[in-house]
Amino acid sequence: MEPDVASASVGRRRCSAENDALVLDLLTQANRPLSAYDIADRLGGRGTHMVANQVYRTLARLIDRHRVLRIETLNAYVLRRSGANICLICKCCGAIAWVDLPCIDHVIGKAAQGRCFDLTDAPIEARGECDECRSAD
Repeated sequence: MEPDVASASVGRRRCSAENDALVLDLLTQANRPLSAYDIADRLGGRGTHMVANQVYRTLARLIDRHRVLRIETLNAYVLRRSGANICLICKCCGAIAWVDLPCIDHVIGKAAQGRCFDLTDAPIEARGECDECRSAD
């Protein structure tokens, strides 16, 4: 008797690289930051089951590899943009915009060095209102 191919593939566990690719693809297509639960829901909508714990482990791996950034203010995740060090967050709609100010990295680095602090990452989050939300008021 031959095993059912469909049921065999359902039971197969994805490797971490496959999970990484799924999450990166989803974040690439998203036009906004996504929470881990948003990611799990959207993957489920695509027919790919991934529980929140798997999503969190995958995100942690991608953050360690500098592929994803956690937006603390929103408790959500986005693809890391090379060179961008300031994230402007609209407090109304949640839209984000990136700014690259190398001088900020230098100032923060010097301040950390002056306190004998080993700085590993220093993205800055600033909240306000985007043009669209301000125009809607």
